[in-house]
Amino acid sequence: MRHRLAHLALIAVTSVTVTTACSSSPASTPPSAGASDAGAPAESEHVPALPVADRFGPATWGLLLPTSENPSPPPIVTSERVIFLEGEKVRALGPDGKQAWEGTWNAFTADTRSGGASGYPFLRQVSPEVVAVVDGGRASGEGLDRDSYDTRVALFKIADGSLVKEVVLQGTEGEAPQPGEIDLGFYLGGDPQGTASVVLPSGEVKELPPVEGEGTEGAATIGNTAMTITGDYGGASGFAGPGYDSASLAPSPKHTLASVQASNADSWFVGRFVVPMGEPAYRVFDSSSGDLLSEPDCDPVEADEIVMSPSRSWGVLGPMRIDSEGKATCIGEEGQRKVRLTAVTDDGRSFGLASQSGGDDVLVDVSATGDISTAPLPEGAAPPVGVMKDGLAIHFDAHTGTLTANPIMEG
Repeated sequence: MRHRLAHLALIAVTSVTVTTACSSSPASTPPSAGASDAGAPAESEHVPALPVADRFGPATWGLLLPTSENPSPPPIVTSERVIFLEGEKVRALGPDGKQAWEGTWNAFTADTRSGGASGYPFLRQVSPEVVAVVDGGRASGEGLDRDSYDTRVALFKIADGSLVKEVVLQGTEGEAPQPGEIDLGFYLGGDPQGTASVVLPSGEVKELPPVEGEGTEGAATIGNTAMTITGDYGGASGFAGPGYDSASLAPSPKHTLASVQASNADSWFVGRFVVPMGEPAYRVFDSSSGDLLSEPDCDPVEADEIVMSPSRSWGVLGPMRIDSEGKATCIGEEGQRKVRLTAVTDDGRSFGLASQSGGDDVLVDVSATGDISTAPLPEGAAPPVGVMKDGLAIHFDAHTGTLTANPIMEG
């Protein structure tokens, strides 16, 4: 099972600085309502810098995070916010690099938090307006109640950080509801079969009924749409949504294995269909109806989140560039470098990485009209992880914990 890097937690911010065309004075970081100044980052006279391709200008602001044994996960990037975890706080910065808000949740302690591959706590965007912090661990029972392993979900509005709702998914003495790969689906094992449940962006919790004739292996959400992951004996082999299932959406009856590959946390999902011992096929669907939007002929490999433009009019996933109608175009052909797009603007201009075995990686730049060019990457440089409004490309180095906002140069 794939697990996102975002399952790992950021720990603390050590400096935030901002520059403008007229000044290089450091910016203050105002606390959100009800927050103290104790956790505010220290100021610095210098903007943390990252090497970037020549398609981007010098950083207008930067953020320095402490390093750890494991690479830090990238932040969530939206039009108006860069959102990340800082220990047991969730924080958001605006396009100027100043703190917009911070929030807390009912976090497990280091002694009670579950370890393992889930990497609690972690952050996910679950709708265009809401992000969720997911935490898991051992909760003490009250009175004669036994202790149990629970999963806690706290939902925050992206715009202002206000708490939508905190919910608790209760597990058993030995197992907590396990998060799935796509947004806020959970699975708790049991006999004769486990229980699938979802948390919607509103905070509503739904237990999903079994699919007739199929075992249950998990759940997923795409915005307000809940889906059941089906299969048997610990192996997922299909999915079922409102009025459709993977068998009805498959390219042919021979494509008997299927999964939900990726979501844009709103209305699109990418389905992966496989003929046993054959090559996979991918399709882009409307999650509420199951309507087919496009049939891309390329493999997003391990990508499981469609990165959206600031206005959410375009998306990218692996080598796919997806327009506002859900039509996916594949960048790169057989015999060319492998392309992984990582960020996109509101006019469709896309950036990413083009790589080949034994060769240097290069930045790939796809214009709004689809023209493709490449640019050298300075040593240690990487493509942006997202784009904010006004053409700010967010770059992030997971090993040094450095994040910068760099203006996109005219193509």
